[in-house]
Amino acid sequence: MELGGFSNQEVMDAGENILKDLHKVDTFFGLPKLLRKDYVLKQLFEANPYRPSFDFNDLGRD
Repeated sequence: MELGGFSNQEVMDAGENILKDLHKVDTFFGLPKLLRKDYVLKQLFEANPYRPSFDFNDLGRD
């Protein structure tokens, strides 16, 4: 099955996150094909949530 638009690393990360949980596997294959890409994006975020690389608390200090 091809979803397209994902790097090899993203495919591996999402696949690992989905395969850790049988419920997620069932959910993925139970979704209409139109929604599967959104589900993979959700799994990518869960696997690698955005964490800023700078400290917001340090803004405005000299």
